[in-house]
Amino acid sequence: MLNSAILMVFLYSNFVSSTDIEDSTEFQEKIYKGKDVTRKGAYPYFCSIQIPNDYDVRPYEHYCGGVLVERNVMLTAAHCLINASLVSQFHNLPNYRHSRLIGKNDPIFKVENYVIHPDFLKQRPYSMHDIAVVLLDRPDTRPNARLQLASRRLPVDTKVKIIGFGITENTYLSEVLKEATVIIKDDKKCLDEKTGFEYAPIYNFCTQNSEGAGGCYRDAGDPAI
Repeated sequence: MLNSAILMVFLYSNFVSSTDIEDSTEFQEKIYKGKDVTRKGAYPYFCSIQIPNDYDVRPYEHYCGGVLVERNVMLTAAHCLINASLVSQFHNLPNYRHSRLIGKNDPIFKVENYVIHPDFLKQRPYSMHDIAVVLLDRPDTRPNARLQLASRRLPVDTKVKIIGFGITENTYLSEVLKEATVIIKDDKKCLDEKTGFEYAPIYNFCTQNSEGAGGCYRDAGDPAI
């Protein structure tokens, strides 16, 4: 059952690759090549973490992804929270309409407290402990607004879904939630293809897609399902 477990939070979007990697810039250019989520009620546990936007007419912009593992507990990437002054300004928008644009009637959740993994940034590769837990100021009362954590590591070649509002192939943040199906790769291939990137076997996994779909800038914290 795809919707029964979070496999892992995307700690760095670089871990999601295409089948043909030519150089490091390709990671920056590539959800990428995903499809719009149109199914009503899909992914109610996904959250858009938003920060103040001083350069646009919209007061807030998408910054990172997150996922509700309890009605008031969100899991995301630790590096999304390293600026404490910014965290206090977060507007957390659960997925109501598959849109990152905050509507005037959308309930917004604030951060009450958070814990970054105590070993984050203490040793390399830094991706080993790039994970954080966020306590929101109140619970999301919608049905199914939480996702169960995975209890095991899935085998190579397992298909998983990735979702997010990150940079697309047009180099813009997507206004509509995107999804793509990708396949888990083995660690050796991930290490071979990611020279110069901090891939940590056991702690991380990477994926591929025949169309080059994957996570990108602003997809940090997104779940693989």
